[in-house]
Amino acid sequence: VPQSVVLSSTGSSVLAGRATIKYGLPRNMNARLVVYDACGRPVRVLTEGVTKPGYYTVVWQCNDERGHAVPNGAYFVRLTAEDKTLTTKLVKLE
Repeated sequence: VPQSVVLSSTGSSVLAGRATIKYGLPRNMNARLVVYDACGRPVRVLTEGVTKPGYYTVVWQCNDERGHAVPNGAYFVRLTAEDKTLTTKLVKLE
């Protein structure tokens, strides 16, 4: 169990079709993990709700809420867990 809220993407920050995102929570927390485009618009909610303590892995298939592939460009993954917000950047190139 992590000592604090953590967020990371595994491998390169440059994607070719999917991204593996890892996050951790130190206790039961209401957590929300969302992908945003470079303009700050939400693209896809990856997870949302009360989550038990521990480490988690989510795979984003570079698609939006409707399942359509997103265009090449910069994306930001934001984890919000109670009073903590962490963000990591990903770039999709195919």
